Amino acid sequence: MIRKWLVFFTSLLFFILSCEEEKVIVNYEMPYKIQEIRVPETISSTSDKPVLITAIVTHPNGNEGIQKVEAVILDSMDQIKSTISLFDDGSIENVHSGDVIAFDQVYSYNLIGSQLGLADDIYKVVIQAISVDDEILQSESLPMKVFSNKAPSIVEYFFPDSILVGFPEVQASFTVNDSNGLDDILWVILEGYKSGNTSPAFQDTVFNPLNNSPVFYFQLDSSYAAGKKDDYQMKVFAEDRVGDLSEEEIFPLYVENTPPLLYKVTVPDTMILPTSGFIVDTVRAVANDWQSIYDIASVYLISRLRNQDGTLGDSTKVDLFDNGDLVNSGDHRADDGVFSRIIRLDATNTAGTYIFSFKSQDTFNQLSNTLVDSVIVKNQ
Repeated sequence: MIRKWLVFFTSLLFFILSCEEEKVIVNYEMPYKIQEIRVPETISSTSDKPVLITAIVTHPNGNEGIQKVEAVILDSMDQIKSTISLFDDGSIENVHSGDVIAFDQVYSYNLIGSQLGLADDIYKVVIQAISVDDEILQSESLPMKVFSNKAPSIVEYFFPDSILVGFPEVQASFTVNDSNGLDDILWVILEGYKSGNTSPAFQDTVFNPLNNSPVFYFQLDSSYAAGKKDDYQMKVFAEDRVGDLSEEEIFPLYVENTPPLLYKVTVPDTMILPTSGFIVDTVRAVANDWQSIYDIASVYLISRLRNQDGTLGDSTKVDLFDNGDLVNSGDHRADDGVFSRIIRLDATNTAGTYIFSFKSQDTFNQLSNTLVDSVIVKNQ
């Protein structure tokens, strides 16, 4: 009787679980809806640069259920001034659409201000979707300002022509003018080029301070040399909110970059191998770099077991970390110049004297001095 009851209970449980599983496996049907739209806040009536407008439009039948998607531009009196088709074709059917991935239900088009034929004013943009059965959806309207933009200009600037070891802190500054107002300027961009290269080796952005001052500035010292070395051709230009750029200012920059230094290492004198389980201890190395801690690419030790005849065995490279991960690395605080590594030993490790040679390497593969220490590993 009990066995029959158990069989019944098991069958019932299986039936319930099967029903629950069937409830989980449900094909979710995407609604016919305009999910998200992105419209540029500003666009220049004199610019030939494309500005992307996008709309996510879903339908239960996917793209096959959508006849077309349009951006409707209206003036302040709600009169239609322009209607622009958006595409979800991966820029294949319409090479100017600006669409990236075909058939992902993101409809796009690159607006070009000089081709819109709109007078300078503030307009409203509404996204309109029409399904194959002629059902029309419209989004809320978003404002778009059309204006005759003028590119900014850099009036004057100060930037050192060399950054040497121990370089004191100075303020780099860039005075920018824009006839459309200071709030039209997004930022000033600096790019450093190596001779013969068309792509910048590095780039820095100086953001608009938004304090009604035409001066963009930032502090720099010898730490600016992190990741940089020798001669660069510097280019600096300003960019406004519609993407127009000022004329470039070009000047040379020499950067001195020296190897890192190891100051101190901490290694346990002796470690006793356990008969079971394991023991742990931590090794540490203090490193510094004139170009700041961020110029240090790695700190590591090379471990070798001293043989009975005094020779050294095969080497093993062990990386140390300055990541503030006390549990996995044994490091107390990130980016303080103290690099750490937990040593974990169990009964399978070989007893003997291990020689640790510590090194540091910077972003240009320059090596530091070597500090050597040792640990004696003993059996109980």
